[in-house]
Amino acid sequence: MPKHTIMALSKAFKDLSKIGKLKAEAGLFAQCSGDAVYRLRYDTMQYDYISPSVLNLLGYTASELMKINMRSLIVETRIIGNASYRVDSYQSLEENRKKREVGKWQADYLMKTRDGRKIWVCDISYPWFDKKGAIIGSNGSLRDIHERVLFEEKLRNQHGTNGFMDQLTRLPNVQHFWSKLEEEVKRTKRTRDNMSLMLIAVTDFRDIKDLYSSEISDDIIVRTSILIRNALREIDLLARIGEDLFAVLMVDTASDGALFAAKRLVKKLAGQEILVSSETASLSQSYNLAIGIADNVKNPEYTDSNAIYNKAVAELTRARKKGDNQISCSEI
Repeated sequence: MPKHTIMALSKAFKDLSKIGKLKAEAGLFAQCSGDAVYRLRYDTMQYDYISPSVLNLLGYTASELMKINMRSLIVETRIIGNASYRVDSYQSLEENRKKREVGKWQADYLMKTRDGRKIWVCDISYPWFDKKGAIIGSNGSLRDIHERVLFEEKLRNQHGTNGFMDQLTRLPNVQHFWSKLEEEVKRTKRTRDNMSLMLIAVTDFRDIKDLYSSEISDDIIVRTSILIRNALREIDLLARIGEDLFAVLMVDTASDGALFAAKRLVKKLAGQEILVSSETASLSQSYNLAIGIADNVKNPEYTDSNAIYNKAVAELTRARKKGDNQISCSEI
């Protein structure tokens, strides 16, 4: 046999050995890793692939989970962005992901296991595209974080109420909002990135509060907060900063982007009805909002947190004067 043939065969056997070793290592990782690696298709919301280690996580085999819609196993979802928040509807979130408005996705799920337990699982994923650049789904991993979540809840109970959370809506409160706003202003001064601040008021709220019970007015604020949160991007920070006032801090977004989001928000909520009732009264009417927007585009090097906030307040006042479901937008 010629020498070059022997050398070629030898190289081929070595390559096969390396491939076999890599396969063995990949198999060991798939079987023993605490993380379950997956590939999810958005058209069916089912797994195209999931590693065998998911058996240790949820009690289902990979082949079983590939036939199950994951939504049926999720009891609660908390989206991780600038703050953790709970979501009750996946429709707008999935639409944003399909439109490529979401890069990294990170969420915590309370999930049902096969044996009936409920555990907290962390999901981190990135978009999966086809050869033409169209989004197909996502590639990511699932990890058991149940003990960590229980420990964090124990610490919160030991140290009392979270000082940065609004207790009615469970959104970040005014203290957390100002802290984040100041951080973002400092960052944009350094990086010269865009940022926008949106203030949202429920214009009929005070009249409703005077006419109806505190139970109904509280219910309206909670429902409004959920609707607003589901209409925003995952990276937007939504906070409740007043009785009927919400603030949205939008990073890497100029006023035109914030205006687009505000129009989408008004369109979504204007079509919704407030349907609440108590033992003493009931209420059915449409949502009416006023939205003011300011950004840092003109003079980012001079803008401070008070300046951008005061400008957004001025725009909100203009929007209120225009009437129901109006938006006023200006650059600083």
